[in-house]
Amino acid sequence: AAWQIFMGCLAGWLTGFGFSFFALPHLGTFTLLAAATAIVVMVGGYLNTFPRTAVLGLGFNIYFCFIVGISNPAVYNPSAYLDTGFALLCGIATAAVAFSVLAPRAGEWIARRYLADVRALITSDARDGELDDDLLYAFEQKVRDCIMQIASAPADPRVDRERMIAWAFAVLEAGRAMILMRLDTQQLGDSLPAAWADRLQAWLQALAELFDAPAPERARRALAATDEALAALPPGIDPGPNAQGDAPADHEALIRCRMQALLHFTELGLRDDALALWAHTERSA
Repeated sequence: AAWQIFMGCLAGWLTGFGFSFFALPHLGTFTLLAAATAIVVMVGGYLNTFPRTAVLGLGFNIYFCFIVGISNPAVYNPSAYLDTGFALLCGIATAAVAFSVLAPRAGEWIARRYLADVRALITSDARDGELDDDLLYAFEQKVRDCIMQIASAPADPRVDRERMIAWAFAVLEAGRAMILMRLDTQQLGDSLPAAWADRLQAWLQALAELFDAPAPERARRALAATDEALAALPPGIDPGPNAQGDAPADHEALIRCRMQALLHFTELGLRDDALALWAHTERSA
């Protein structure tokens, strides 16, 4: 695509030179100007209808219109025209060479950097991010951006893209659970047991360490911390046969139910062999 853009720019530049300095001085009315411009643009539009030359036709039309720069009054400055054309061609050629030579060779390195960045979000955002109404949205947006970057990275047979995307979704689910647990803890406040704060911090720390440097031992520690957090969390809705409809109490019970559900979800992910991404530490490091 970059090389086709380069060829389209080159063709548009040469065509624009003839149009600006040979045809344009003889166009005395707006009708002639529109007709002459339409003929040139139709050539690029025709090339744009074929899949093999679509990008070339697009580049031809874009750079022809950009370089010619029809104005009123018309300006005839060949040196400025040539300077602009050479600059565009050099820039596009540099991009084409970079995509042809550098990007495929750096595919594995780029992919690993994306993976390191998305796993780092567990520590920077999910565990240590400042709690506010935008934290969860910002975290999800960053993870989805990383997923898009991983999906659009240059193809490389040495890069296991499916595994990287699986890591990204694991980060998304674990990070959401961590942020929601922190928000619910802040909302419930003193109604939780005194030991809960320490258990929560231990759970957050264990998950952050697991995603920072995946290893089976760290996965076991994260699972143990999850079980301890579940044991420390009070039960959710348990009104009993004669309970009154106390709205605040019911609301707190629902929040505790959600906290328990998040912990159980995390536990299932840590126990599921199909999702045990940390089992291959060398490959995922």
